[in-house]
Amino acid sequence: MLFDFAEIRTSRLVVSESEPASTKIISLKMGAEASGLDAPDKRDRRRELRYPCREIAEVRVLSGELGPLPALVLDLSRSGLRLEIGAALPQGRTIAVVLPREVIVFGRIRYCHSTREAFHAGVRIEDVFYANQVGGGDHLHDHQLTLYLMKKGLTAAETFSVRDHLKRCELCAARYRGALKEQKA
Repeated sequence: MLFDFAEIRTSRLVVSESEPASTKIISLKMGAEASGLDAPDKRDRRRELRYPCREIAEVRVLSGELGPLPALVLDLSRSGLRLEIGAALPQGRTIAVVLPREVIVFGRIRYCHSTREAFHAGVRIEDVFYANQVGGGDHLHDHQLTLYLMKKGLTAAETFSVRDHLKRCELCAARYRGALKEQKA
């Protein structure tokens, strides 16, 4: 099966069995913690936090002979996203990732590694285009900030919308920073 993720190299899903099935706690452990490695050179060296999503998308190669390719967005960050795709894409290739709800992400392939049945491609985001403003409104709602902070419950399109709103709205960015401080306390 193309989108079977029993094991991901740098992360794993942990489900707390101490909670009832309807309220199970899910967390994503990254890097050395996930693999059980304590060696300092094996740690996750990512500069930005990832937002796991698993959302179906379509990839269009902007220069080349490949037609539209089905893909799965595995996770995204402020400057990039990771795809699972059925074909290898060369490093540096410019692509458009079309997400449901009329969002198009333009970017370049940073890497493309073969997995057992597909390829994982890292994409450096260059621009995000919204055909219709996702989420709209002057400010983010509390539930949007909460879901963004928890890193679950938002679609990829909604995540991009919240991310971009936080870049341009100082009031919402201050609310988000305050919520982050409370979470760490």
